[in-house]
Amino acid sequence: MGNIWLLLILGKKIYICEDTSMWQHFRQDLNLFMYPVSELGSITLEQLAYFPEEQAYNNIHIAEEYTHGNHVVPQWRKVFED
Repeated sequence: MGNIWLLLILGKKIYICEDTSMWQHFRQDLNLFMYPVSELGSITLEQLAYFPEEQAYNNIHIAEEYTHGNHVVPQWRKVFED
């Protein structure tokens, strides 16, 4: 998932499978803009590349907040203390 976080922070458009826990986490829990892989067979190259600026900024903001040390430290603490 590190690559996905990097792409989010860079404001890139991301396609993932919508029947995975990652979809649940990114799209539904964190309210990030993600696109379902199932769309790829029915869209144009222009649609594939187009990513509205406001959606990119939303993803950047959420990803930066989420990966900031204040959120990550407690998660790692659980790993070492449990």
